[in-house]
Amino acid sequence: MDKVDYQITDKFCEEALIALQVDNDIPIWLQENKSLFESISIQPSGLPSIADCNYDGVKYHFISQFHSIYKQLHY
Repeated sequence: MDKVDYQITDKFCEEALIALQVDNDIPIWLQENKSLFESISIQPSGLPSIADCNYDGVKYHFISQFHSIYKQLHY
């Protein structure tokens, strides 16, 4: 991914977080955003998943926040 990809993904994560606040139907939200979660997750074998939210010294806050909330709601 390049800078633009991270910016786009960050915006998708922001929109997903807003949708959760508006609708608050957790099972449906988890299912609808599963592929987004998987696309931003790094999970080496046997280790917990972490968010791929840093690029070229920039941390993308919504990616990090979305990953954290998704994990909390899912597990």
